[in-house]
Amino acid sequence: MGGRNLPGGPPQGPVYPISAKDAAMERIPYFLPFEPAAAIAALQTGQVDQVVSYKDFVCVQMGFTSPTVGFPAAPGRWNVQIQDIGGSTNFQPQGFNITAAIGTNAGMSDSAAVDMPVPWVFMEKTTVRVTFQELAGFANTPHLVLIGYLTNWAREATAAQANQELVLKVMKKQAGEAGY
Repeated sequence: MGGRNLPGGPPQGPVYPISAKDAAMERIPYFLPFEPAAAIAALQTGQVDQVVSYKDFVCVQMGFTSPTVGFPAAPGRWNVQIQDIGGSTNFQPQGFNITAAIGTNAGMSDSAAVDMPVPWVFMEKTTVRVTFQELAGFANTPHLVLIGYLTNWAREATAAQANQELVLKVMKKQAGEAGY
């Protein structure tokens, strides 16, 4: 049986034509995992740093799991903060309850990855820091993965935006000189 959008296989999901520009960007699937080396103690925090690869990383999904804890077994509860150290930015200024954002499966400690509201771009070779804060009162090990692709899209987009701003600036100057 053929695979996704391959000859002999049925198309799965939306089918989008690949433009020459997309092909030149070489979108490579990429998973950026965050898992502490050891369990995080009850009601404590731990950090994990990862360096983005040799291209820009566009994060489009987030997945999370942690082992069940306590009796009766329940999913771990975690506050998570994601920071782009190289870009000096955060997903938001403070952490967020990851299970509230992603949800959990009843009686299990994992859930399907969820789409990001908008893609989040991490520039190549930046350091991404995830701070986990344990909220359930049991030592536990969280597992967070940012899912997306590697590309040179972010650099091209930044250059295109800078070029567009330059063109607008020149047009405004010309309009002002012409008396418009």
